[in-house]
Amino acid sequence: MISSLELAELCGVSQGTVDRALHNRDGISRKTKQKILETAEKYGYRPNPATRELLTGKSCIVGAIVPHLNGIFYMDLLAVIKQEIAREGFKLMISQYDSRRELFDLLSDFSARRFGGAIVIPPGDNTEIPDTFSLKMKIIALLSPVTGKNTRFISPDEERTGIDAVNFLLKRGRRRIIHFTYDHPDYWAVRLRMAGYRKAMRENGLEPVIILNKPENNFQEIIRRCQPEAIFCHNDWLAMTALEQLRAAGVKVPEQVAVLGVDSSPTFNALFSDLTTMEYPREWIAAETLKVLSGKGKPTDPPYMAVIPRKT
Repeated sequence: MISSLELAELCGVSQGTVDRALHNRDGISRKTKQKILETAEKYGYRPNPATRELLTGKSCIVGAIVPHLNGIFYMDLLAVIKQEIAREGFKLMISQYDSRRELFDLLSDFSARRFGGAIVIPPGDNTEIPDTFSLKMKIIALLSPVTGKNTRFISPDEERTGIDAVNFLLKRGRRRIIHFTYDHPDYWAVRLRMAGYRKAMRENGLEPVIILNKPENNFQEIIRRCQPEAIFCHNDWLAMTALEQLRAAGVKVPEQVAVLGVDSSPTFNALFSDLTTMEYPREWIAAETLKVLSGKGKPTDPPYMAVIPRKT
């Protein structure tokens, strides 16, 4: 491996010219740029991240803060983000928090180390991020919005998700549709998917029925009482719970009751490939995250979640 100074000497140019070529900046001819890139490839040149951080005053590390390291959905989403932001030289470091105070301690640490940014899955909606963190470092919130300067919330249209789920099931002749969700009305995705479900049901002259995932709720008794034709679940994990309860009650899936989840997490799909689900737009979220971190590109509207029909 050679240094940038050695690369400049081999090419007969200055280190500044090498820097412009490697970072695709103006002020260099196409021929010179091509020569530098080919020589860098030939001799295995790799930029020194410590040097870059000293020169720019910013680290290439992006900190991701999640409430659970064992959350498959979180890890699959961050895996796509990690791959996408690497295109601009960013590296992802994942940390877990157990309390709001620990979340802020991590943000304080990231800010002090001049991280290139922070990706946060907050403990609930509208967590207030102090200016002491957000003014020094871009903060991106996923799943739930935050408040504070220099923050950005990236999310699909969750109300649309609920509407599309109902419409998908209605087109397949299922009218008695139940929504199975979490007892967390303060969470953005939970609240808006529920709102979309209610809206679509009422627009079609149907009565919404919501089951909360609470220990005291007898799922099988509710199923026997409501006689649903389909269950729209907040995510794939709740869909698995619904499938277990339906089968325990002797209900045939999908002949008697169809089950629809949300996420289509690659890891979950590997464990259970039969579930009909809606695909969470991980690639779009990763692309929007990179735009925020790099300052390049304009935001785009979120895509609708595509339904992936399988066996349920």
